[in-house]
Amino acid sequence: MVVLLLVVVWLVALVPLALRWFSEWQLTASLSQFRDTAGAMRRVRPASSAPPGAVPGGAPGEEDSQVLEARRARERARAAELVARRRRVLTVLASSLLGTLVLGAIPGLGVLWDVSLVSFVATTGYVALLVRFRRAAVAQVVATERAAKVVSINSARRRDAGAAGAAGVTAPMPLPPLRPAFVLVDVRA
Repeated sequence: MVVLLLVVVWLVALVPLALRWFSEWQLTASLSQFRDTAGAMRRVRPASSAPPGAVPGGAPGEEDSQVLEARRARERARAAELVARRRRVLTVLASSLLGTLVLGAIPGLGVLWDVSLVSFVATTGYVALLVRFRRAAVAQVVATERAAKVVSINSARRRDAGAAGAAGVTAPMPLPPLRPAFVLVDVRA
């Protein structure tokens, strides 16, 4: 009787999730199939022919910006899908933890305390992974921004000297070596 009750509870909990996953999978599969077909059609069409409805002699960078914007839109959609999937997994883990804790309090279902312990370990591990992924993503963004914004003084001097030499301007005088504003002295008594 207890096993039958557990089976019914798990079916009630997991069938809607499985149906939702299946419908999302079908949507993703159809979108992937559409992208594959569109990609195949782009490869079949010669590169010299303009797309339908295109104005001949358009702006030279217009197609590049459209491609870049399309790539950014795909990356944003992929990131949103990833966040939604992680949220669903965390919700399932937390609900299973809460459900097994509540059902474990019922006399005769003490076995669910062990299941709740396993669920707690899984939920804690998943949250730790999410924190690690988030820190890695933030570190990558910071590194990318730093690489784009921070310029070495020596490379900037060489670039400026090269530009000045190309313009016919005499090269600027080299700067004296930098000296520290103070010097640490080791004084031993």
